[in-house]
Amino acid sequence: MVAVGTLPDNGTMADDSSSLGVGVFGVLLTIWIIVCNSALIISILMDDIRRRSIFCLHIVNLAVADLLVGVVVVPIMADYLLGGSWDLGEDVCQFWLISDVLLCTVSIIALVMISCDRFMYLTCPRMFLENSRYILCCLMIMLPWIIGMALVLPLWIMGKREIINPENDCMLLLRQDYKISSLFVSFFVPAFLAIGVNIAILLMLFVLRHRLDDLPLKRKNENPKRQIFCVCIVSVVFTVMWAPFFVVSLLMAVAEYHPPRAIITFTIWMGYCNSGINPLLWLVFPPIREGYKALLCCCRQKEEEEEDDSDEADEDEARRSMMDDNDEVFELKDTET
Repeated sequence: MVAVGTLPDNGTMADDSSSLGVGVFGVLLTIWIIVCNSALIISILMDDIRRRSIFCLHIVNLAVADLLVGVVVVPIMADYLLGGSWDLGEDVCQFWLISDVLLCTVSIIALVMISCDRFMYLTCPRMFLENSRYILCCLMIMLPWIIGMALVLPLWIMGKREIINPENDCMLLLRQDYKISSLFVSFFVPAFLAIGVNIAILLMLFVLRHRLDDLPLKRKNENPKRQIFCVCIVSVVFTVMWAPFFVVSLLMAVAEYHPPRAIITFTIWMGYCNSGINPLLWLVFPPIREGYKALLCCCRQKEEEEEDDSDEADEDEARRSMMDDNDEVFELKDTET
């Protein structure tokens, strides 16, 4: 997330080589994020049971935000570093910076919604047996995007002082009050809520552990303990991986702290890497593992079918060639006689 500024340019050969290395890493990370999150989304949506699971739909919502990070944010950052300058114009610069902040905000609020969903599942399990649960699910899935747009975009539009976009830079400067507000809106408040809700859920699990077996479950592997365990892991990892960047940004906004370029680069890419790690963390949940296995088996089955078809075609060609050779032999024998 480079929304509160950009990497300073020292103009040294070492910086050019390090930018090239980070740019190559960004290209590889882009491919990884797109492949992993696409596989996660497809593995859930291709199965009717997983597609009807509210918990899995929340996972898809988070995966969509991570996928957009890999499609929009990371590749532009990689191109920025590989080229050594900003050549995409002012409009793309503003779109990139706003998308960066928006997608991070949506991701953390989506985690809050997943935690709230599991909290309601423990406190009001009968609610999930009614048809209204899908309406509630749709609202909770749309809410992170609505909140992200409602809170983040006005901060940038109203708080924008100027966009610095010379030939080789892309920076969006904000007034100090809006800069601090955007940091709290984008990360600190949602992260606090996510961690707080997860702590409350863990306490409820301890208190209501004897009632878990009586909760309405459609499948045996929809264990609420496993679901909550997955949500806690993803929330903690997200907070840990993005916290360094936001702490450094807050220090830069409040105390006018100027960290070395290496620290800024490390904290930015550490946050971006979270979009590639989340799909792996969801493997703790058995239905997601089943989805990945089904997707891999489906791909292998198609490859085997294609190989079988190609083998059969080769065999047919070989048989035809043998028949042609035999015909030629018979023709030769007939001419000799």
